[in-house]
Amino acid sequence: MPLRRTAFKTLMTLLATLIFCGQAAHADTVYLKNGRKMSGYIVRQNDEGLWINVGAGELGFKTAQIERVEKSDKTTAWLTGSSGHQMALDKQKASGEPFVLYFSANWCGYCRLFQKDVLDTQRVGDALQNVVKVRVNVDADKSLAGEYGVQGIPFLTVVSKGGNKRINTGGSVDDFLRQCREAGLKV
Repeated sequence: MPLRRTAFKTLMTLLATLIFCGQAAHADTVYLKNGRKMSGYIVRQNDEGLWINVGAGELGFKTAQIERVEKSDKTTAWLTGSSGHQMALDKQKASGEPFVLYFSANWCGYCRLFQKDVLDTQRVGDALQNVVKVRVNVDADKSLAGEYGVQGIPFLTVVSKGGNKRINTGGSVDDFLRQCREAGLKV
């Protein structure tokens, strides 16, 4: 019986690694002493070990199994797509903090302008450094866009337990940051 549980755990760990390896640049990474690594968001950590959410669920590791942990660089970390959205929801469930959900498309000129003139500025980067952020391509994730009522892009909303607050993407950096504060972000 214990062998089956161990084999199942190993299989799930490998499967999660394969599925979510694209998120590695935007997440916390746990390096294990056996040479493996897991990427996702650390949701709990104590003297006994830590639990990391890999999108498909949480995996726990004892302190003795862990070689080192690398936390994500929050200033540049954007999760992507449906899996990133699920990670943000899971992190929100654990922390209660709202997150930013940004819908755009590669072909959208207004999205590129909003990205360059607002999101990529140093002030916005600094203000959102500790906020979980998710970027969703509407062409790749139509069902998620429909779930949030996206009818035009760029579309940015702050998702909180109390409801969602749409942010106007046509204003200045000051206007954007003001709206983020009004929506409950600590910026």
